[in-house]
Amino acid sequence: VLGYETLVKSWDIVGLVQWDRAITDEGHMYKGTHTTRWKFMQDLRDISKRRLTLTGTPIENTEIDLYAQFEFMDKGGSGFTNVKAWRAFYGVYVKQESGHDKLIGCQNLPFMQERLARKTFEVRKKEVMPDLPDQTYDIIDIEMTDYQKDIYTQAAESLAVEIENEL
Repeated sequence: VLGYETLVKSWDIVGLVQWDRAITDEGHMYKGTHTTRWKFMQDLRDISKRRLTLTGTPIENTEIDLYAQFEFMDKGGSGFTNVKAWRAFYGVYVKQESGHDKLIGCQNLPFMQERLARKTFEVRKKEVMPDLPDQTYDIIDIEMTDYQKDIYTQAAESLAVEIENEL
């Protein structure tokens, strides 16, 4: 058991072992396919017989984030030979003045959903911990200091003027 940064820093030792299983938690932590972390995740994939990704948030920003998780579990598991092809198939982009493409949406999602359905399963808290009591909330009132009240009042008045002008 080790963290992602420890994997990178300890690769000279970790990389010497042919691992039976590599299980990652919080798979979105290696979504950036241009990062050093992703390079080492690919290396770990290649020396592990089996791979599994655990996460409560597989998609942190957009569906495009799933590429690295598919590729970690199986080389080619995304269905594409590279992230550029993945992005072109699933992403909708607009060219910016800087020349870079900005992701503005996703397309072809039924294909991704089908791939997800073959690779994922969901376990709900109630299924594994049926006796867990309902979540409770405590409301704690905290008095503002005079200074905080002044700042709050100024901000509220300023925002009210801005909203009124917009309307």
